[in-house]
Amino acid sequence: MKKRIISIVMLIALISSLVLVSSCGKKEEEVVKIGAILPLTGNLAFLGNSLKVGLLVAQDEINKENKKTDVIFEDSKGESKTGLSVAQKLLTVDKVDGIIVFLDAVIEPIIPLIQGKKLPQINLTMNPLMSDKSDCSFTIFPTSKSEVPPMLEIIKNKQPNKIACLYNMNTPGHVFAIESKLLPELREMVYSTKDLLIETVDITKDKNFRNQMSKISAFNPDLLIVFMMPPFINQFYKDFHTLGLEKKCQILGNMGFVAAPSVSNDLTEGTIFTLPPFYITKSENILNFANKCEEKLGSPPSLIEASFGYDALKILTKALTQSTTHEEAINYIAKLKGYEGITGPIETKGSNANIEMRLVIIKNGKFEQYETK
Repeated sequence: MKKRIISIVMLIALISSLVLVSSCGKKEEEVVKIGAILPLTGNLAFLGNSLKVGLLVAQDEINKENKKTDVIFEDSKGESKTGLSVAQKLLTVDKVDGIIVFLDAVIEPIIPLIQGKKLPQINLTMNPLMSDKSDCSFTIFPTSKSEVPPMLEIIKNKQPNKIACLYNMNTPGHVFAIESKLLPELREMVYSTKDLLIETVDITKDKNFRNQMSKISAFNPDLLIVFMMPPFINQFYKDFHTLGLEKKCQILGNMGFVAAPSVSNDLTEGTIFTLPPFYITKSENILNFANKCEEKLGSPPSLIEASFGYDALKILTKALTQSTTHEEAINYIAKLKGYEGITGPIETKGSNANIEMRLVIIKNGKFEQYETK
């Protein structure tokens, strides 16, 4: 009888240990699901696919570390309605643990959905106000607000007599940078309406910028400040040079001018614009990363989008794998400090990462750091 009881106890212990091993195995194999909503087709497809390839490189590295991450890509087409539709699918069908989104028009309608689910959301946008709309939402990307200080530095140094500003009215980050940050500072510097000309572009209607550029040409500024997205840089230069403005004024542009190398060197020579430091120094890590992206994409990506996409996925995955709840993951991102990304040190202040911007100048088709004297 005793032998029988001992046998039963041993059998129960064996079954219990097998169940424990099995449950541990399942835990190790749990997959973190991340939704990525990007413009994979349409005018911004090059940027969207650059982000995608950066995410794929990060996913490969994460999975090699035995941290199972599955990125589910959805095409927003750069449209609010499509973005909202695929976000609902990611939340209800795929049941993702977090989300990465590019483009203001897509980010904004998604935020209430994510807030309702209390999931972490990383936004790739230059609009510093976007992530303030939710305590689950964070921006890991250079904001247009960070572009203003180096621009003001060069204005104070050059002291131009007349300044013209051209910006895209459809991009909230550009509107905020010009209207809320740059113009008030210029007025403090005693630039009045006779010294300033403000022109806006509606990219949903304007096929070219000839009308705005004609007004700028007539105004005859010493300095032209331009906030434009990369896909429209080529058209800007065409209209700029058709009117012979290169003989009249200096271009001071935002980060969108990183697309300038796709335009003739003769057209872009001397342009000054903002870039994050990692793009200027291009460490060995960045160069290796760029090569991996090019192998996957089949052509060179937009390195800024690819790099910040890479960092966004690494941060979001780390937050989720180190946390037992989505709320803990959100708190991890909110207090991010001392994180060394491929783009450099990243820390969040409020809902935005604090990313410094510097000035570069195009010389012979290459970017060189611009030093104000």
